Amino acid sequence: MLIHPEGTRSRDGKMHEFKGGAAKLAIEAGVPIIPVRIDGAWDIFPPHKKLPKIFRFGRRYPIKISFGAPLYPEGKSVNELTALTQKAIEQLGGAS
Repeated sequence: MLIHPEGTRSRDGKMHEFKGGAAKLAIEAGVPIIPVRIDGAWDIFPPHKKLPKIFRFGRRYPIKISFGAPLYPEGKSVNELTALTQKAIEQLGGAS
């Protein structure tokens, strides 16, 4: 299952504070969170556009997807796991 932990699409393309829903689900289900960072998606499909833009001047927009190590929920609170998830995603590509 893919969950965007900010709870909404970014209006400015920057990463904002995560909400606890993904961590709560992971804790209750006893499953790890796999941190994933998607760089370039905002350029392709900003929230003010109705359709994504795949090309710019005849070239495709670059996109980079990075995966981090699993974060296991055992013994962590929702707030702890949420903070760990945000830190792990920020470290995958530098904070935006």
